[in-house]
Amino acid sequence: MVRLVISKSAALEISGIAQYLKDELASPGAASSFIQEFRHQAKLVCSFPSSHALCPHPELAQRGYRSFRVGRYVAIYSFTDDCLKILHVFHQSQDYVDDALG
Repeated sequence: MVRLVISKSAALEISGIAQYLKDELASPGAASSFIQEFRHQAKLVCSFPSSHALCPHPELAQRGYRSFRVGRYVAIYSFTDDCLKILHVFHQSQDYVDDALG
C-alpha cells in the first residue's frame, strides 16, 4: 500500500465541504459521514491506486491524474510507486478542470 498525502488545497476543500454540510445544510451527520467515507475511499485507492481510470478530461489524463468519487464529490489524485497524492476535491457539478490544472 502506498503512503497517502493530501495537498493543502485538497485539505482546505475537504474542510470546506464538511463545513458546508454542517453549517449551510444544518447536517452535522452528513459532514461526519462525508469525512468517514472520504477516508474509507482514500484507503481503498491507496491499496489499488491504478484501479481507477485516468480522468476523462484529456488535459488531466495527460498528467496522469485519476479520480475517485465520494458521494457527489470527486477527488483528483496522482501517484508514484510509494505515494498517492490527493490534489483536489470538488462537487461533481463543478467545472474543476481549470482548478485541477492550476
